[in-house]
Amino acid sequence: MSADERPRSLSLRQRKRLVDALISITELRDETVYLRFVQLVGAELDATLSSPPTDGGARYRLDSLIVDCYRLAPADVPVVDVLLLVAEHLFGATHVGVVQLREANGDLTQTRDQSVRASLDDVLEPEERTALRRILSTVKKSLGPADVASVLDVAFASVVPVTVAQTHDLPTLTRRLEAMPFSHGAPPLLVFLAHLTRYLEDPDPLREWLVDVADRLEVDPSLLDPPSSSQPRDRAYLMVRADEDDCRPGRYRLAAWWRWDGGGVTPKHELDKLCSGKELRLVGRSLLEQAAPMLTDPRGVKLSVEFLLPWSLLDHPVEGWTVGAPTGSPVGWLHPVVVRSSDRLSDLETLARPSWHQRWAIATGGGTSRPAANWIVRGQPADGSADPEVIVEPADWRQLLAQLLRRKTLACVGLMYPYEAHLPASVSALQATVKAGIPVVLWSRNGRYVDTLRALVRTACADGRLTDLPAAVHDLRLEAAEDEPDDNPVALLWDDPDRLPEHPSPLTAPQSRRGPGG
Repeated sequence: MSADERPRSLSLRQRKRLVDALISITELRDETVYLRFVQLVGAELDATLSSPPTDGGARYRLDSLIVDCYRLAPADVPVVDVLLLVAEHLFGATHVGVVQLREANGDLTQTRDQSVRASLDDVLEPEERTALRRILSTVKKSLGPADVASVLDVAFASVVPVTVAQTHDLPTLTRRLEAMPFSHGAPPLLVFLAHLTRYLEDPDPLREWLVDVADRLEVDPSLLDPPSSSQPRDRAYLMVRADEDDCRPGRYRLAAWWRWDGGGVTPKHELDKLCSGKELRLVGRSLLEQAAPMLTDPRGVKLSVEFLLPWSLLDHPVEGWTVGAPTGSPVGWLHPVVVRSSDRLSDLETLARPSWHQRWAIATGGGTSRPAANWIVRGQPADGSADPEVIVEPADWRQLLAQLLRRKTLACVGLMYPYEAHLPASVSALQATVKAGIPVVLWSRNGRYVDTLRALVRTACADGRLTDLPAAVHDLRLEAAEDEPDDNPVALLWDDPDRLPEHPSPLTAPQSRRGPGG
């Protein structure tokens, strides 16, 4: 395969596929063999590859190797071809792991849209489509356009994609929902039809169709069980995700969806437009506008907004995105806003996972110990005094990781300097914190309010849990706005390991579909 056919970066899903193949080469567990493999790969890439410490586990080590290869390889060198070449040389072309690596190598020719985003158009069988049309032909007689609009609004919790927003003719609407691409959770059409069953006098034929299709496509049935309109919904989360495009580094795709406490998820609304980091605020505002009815009038529902961001965007002041016409208010003034590390959420088999759950239990008051917090500073404190809450950041991020891992009750870390994604040192410190499984991280975007943040965290730790911290940070944002309305002073990373985003959809485009083992 020529180099220009490949992306210069891999999605987490593609990386996991490569790691799965390499980890099945059991010979790589031997330190001498592994180092020889790294040496030969480095020689082929004309790059010096580092060897992560073994205490991170084999999966973490191999994933780090793949990331290093893509980071250091010349633009015209196909990385996976090199991995395959060296693996065949050392272990033979028929080795089971080498065969898996060869299959993964072939899959990388597929584009992002082919391998990640899909639509029901690609996968519904002709007889399933015919059966649905027959069922809906009877439904159409009892539902008018206003009823269809109501179902659509409830199913999407007002975040209705523009392509279907004004479509209230049932056959046309279902065709458009069927063609709508998606990557996570349940297909939009299936979610809409699940809500539609609540409005029907005889919902059984449609329910049976949904169960059969969901079972064949391996769609999580819980995503197709919408809460009854009579069930109280006292808390909801607007999830906003930005993913870097696999083929165009520095360009991002935005998506939003609602999630309810106690179950219930709206289909993810993905914007087709890719945007740069500079365009993110403007494009993000257009996405929030579609959620504005509920954001500005939640009608008694407690709302939070969670932004799932990669390392490169965690310094972006998303709490300053405005909602509501004509001038709008920052969403961080209206509701608690937190950020989450999409890298951590998408890579659950790293070193961080066991520690993450344990520390979250401590943070939320479910552990046997009170939560502890530390603050990371660069350089010695100005007065030279030793503060037990403060960690002086070492030059090597692995030393910081070791310090954090040793502190078993550590549930919260604060940075005493602004996190800046373009500075490698900032990324390293935050990555070490995330890899250690710390679920709560704070920093001041402008270097101010550090003492106030420390006081908030100290009080929360004394109370035995940090669960009120998002609300306290929300209050601090409002207090800061009284002095400087354009200021977005505080970022709060808040990662609950028990409340994860939906898994990537099991549906893929036809040329990408594989059996259960794929």
